[in-house]
Amino acid sequence: MTEKGFTLDFYSQILNLKNSYLLSFATVDLISHDDILSILEKDTFATGTYKFEFKDISDLVRNSKHNNNEDFRILIWEYLMFSTRALFINLYEAFKADKKRFAIVKDTDWFVFLANIRHSLAHGIDAIWNINDFGKSEIFYLRSFDNLKISIDKNWNHTLMTFDQIGGWGTPIDFIVFIEGEVKKIMNMQSNPEA
Repeated sequence: MTEKGFTLDFYSQILNLKNSYLLSFATVDLISHDDILSILEKDTFATGTYKFEFKDISDLVRNSKHNNNEDFRILIWEYLMFSTRALFINLYEAFKADKKRFAIVKDTDWFVFLANIRHSLAHGIDAIWNINDFGKSEIFYLRSFDNLKISIDKNWNHTLMTFDQIGGWGTPIDFIVFIEGEVKKIMNMQSNPEA
């Protein structure tokens, strides 16, 4: 565990996580086009003694589109869930890996939310974010294979957390943009303690 705190390197790490997540959406868009698949199938990937033909991916995508696009939808959903898991788990671990960073954020509402989402994704429970009619936040995890629903503790400092307290984000990208802003604020406070 390091003790560097909020540095430019850490901010770059947050931006890289966001950009990697956005790249997963660009990938989905690209493989949705047959002309891109035709280009992809001509390439290979090699590392060490391992060689992989991208034609296998092109064939997988093309074949998945033949079943009323349902197989393709499942393929894309699984890939985006993989990207979402990687985003939340790595984001949490980035804060947790440094004692100074962790000490600053561990009691914030958004970090508590991040920790709960990270734990649910890391342990194989799907996280569902739901806003009820009254604007209150309802966070629960739903395990898809048996529909087990687990509500998390929505209370913070012994009061019900509202959607505004959590930050008002609705998607993972909204959340990481929110965190990016929080990191900037903390870095500004550290560089200008009197401001």
